[in-house]
Amino acid sequence: MFVLAIGLCSCGGGKNGGSASGSESGTVGGLEDGKWPAAVYDKYGIPEIETKGKIVFTQLTDEDNSYQYRVDYKGVTKEEMQAWVKKLEEKGFRIPKYTKERFDAGRGDLDAVVYQPEEGKDMGLRVSYDFEHDMDFEYYADEPNPAFEITERDEQYFIVYNFAVSLFHIDNAPEVEGAFEAIGVKAEDLKGIPNVRRIKASGNDRGGSIGIAFYGDHQLTAEDFDAVHAKMADVLEAKGAKFTQTLSGKECTAEQLKADKIRSYTVEINGNKYMMLFFSDDRVGDIGGGGNFNFTKTTR
Repeated sequence: MFVLAIGLCSCGGGKNGGSASGSESGTVGGLEDGKWPAAVYDKYGIPEIETKGKIVFTQLTDEDNSYQYRVDYKGVTKEEMQAWVKKLEEKGFRIPKYTKERFDAGRGDLDAVVYQPEEGKDMGLRVSYDFEHDMDFEYYADEPNPAFEITERDEQYFIVYNFAVSLFHIDNAPEVEGAFEAIGVKAEDLKGIPNVRRIKASGNDRGGSIGIAFYGDHQLTAEDFDAVHAKMADVLEAKGAKFTQTLSGKECTAEQLKADKIRSYTVEINGNKYMMLFFSDDRVGDIGGGGNFNFTKTTR
């Protein structure tokens, strides 16, 4: 029996994360500790990295949705990782732009994610690496597993590594719930937007929020955002709302909002006015994400 404490710390002393605990070590489904779990990764078309380094630890379980079938290496080089990433790209795996930039530069990343070629899958690939400072986590065991490379410091045991891969579960289950009753809009009213899996609405007389989330492995396009805003404008207009452009103060229709790609406006409905602003940290080309329509009551 062992307990795994992952601090994601560099051996130079810096800390870059939290902690977690592991399950009992041993073979799972015929897999072997300290060996690449090909039977699992082959199902997703993920090859093992070609390296002169070596595997120092494996956690061959699917109990943790964020880090399934984790494999840690020591001695992997930047060039070896980049060659492996190129193979993934040749197979069609999708890599967000900011993640690809870090791969290309070899800049350390504790949470780089790569997505399968086809959308709608429920598993993704997580990569952690640092080529400047080795990372480590504390290892507790009644008897150390001989399949792992364990480092002892100050009467404590550690796994020291510089590259790790694991699988993570992508939650793509649809969720539609709630309502912003002051404007008469239910989350159900917004169903049917392409590539949107979650819609959650809430609010009161002073204001409210309607949040949307895209499927977790969907690569965003400008059309995705256009469709979200178009649906909101159509639903509001169908509920009897009148629109005023925020900057010009001109009244307009839902069709005008859509044609001019207006993303903020005043909504007059049920005798009240609300300033609507849409917030999102996501951009075209990102994978997953979403945004919020925020409504704030106003007298202007």
